[in-house]
Amino acid sequence: MRLRFPPATLALIGLTAAASAVLALMHREQWAVFAMGVIPVRFAASTPADFAMVPPLLTPLSATLVHSGYAHLLSNLAMLLITGSLTERALGWRRTLTIYVAGAYAAALAQWAVDPWGLDPMVGASGAIAAFVGAQSALYGAIRAPAIGVFSPRVVQIAWQIAAWIAVNLLGEVVARREGFPIAWAAHIGGFVAGILMARPLLFIRLREGRLKT
Repeated sequence: MRLRFPPATLALIGLTAAASAVLALMHREQWAVFAMGVIPVRFAASTPADFAMVPPLLTPLSATLVHSGYAHLLSNLAMLLITGSLTERALGWRRTLTIYVAGAYAAALAQWAVDPWGLDPMVGASGAIAAFVGAQSALYGAIRAPAIGVFSPRVVQIAWQIAAWIAVNLLGEVVARREGFPIAWAAHIGGFVAGILMARPLLFIRLREGRLKT
């Protein structure tokens, strides 16, 4: 199950970096924030189309290619390399891409749920990367939680991990707002939940397919 190199992870890094480079060379970064970012209100109502915009249902994907600066981009690329490689080692490239896409959509859905009429664009790959973080929590984390009633130790552990992730992101949002840099905390939570819930079923499917091929 080990990979010499993680093809899906490297492809995502290359695509994200290339998109940012093209937008920078064309001086279209600000245009991309509004045309390619997730704007919650666009899912429920039309907005003035004075420039070409990506269809709302595709913006969860296009938003992962747009970043608000070089620090934002580089930090996300570093996290993508680390978390994507570990996820891909366990699940293979196809299921790694599945988690990334699902994480992007779960992040957008969570952001819409907390602010359905929001006008501020959400950009960056953080929500999709959070799905990789969730996947790693499910795949590599040791089970230390005891069973509670009808809930198995694994279910309890996942519940605690989700609760801890929510707490960390809410605290980060408070600090970020005080500094004048609010973050898409709901998107991070949505992506994480998608990853942690999908990882083990996808691993089971991969192992089952491997047994059927032998």
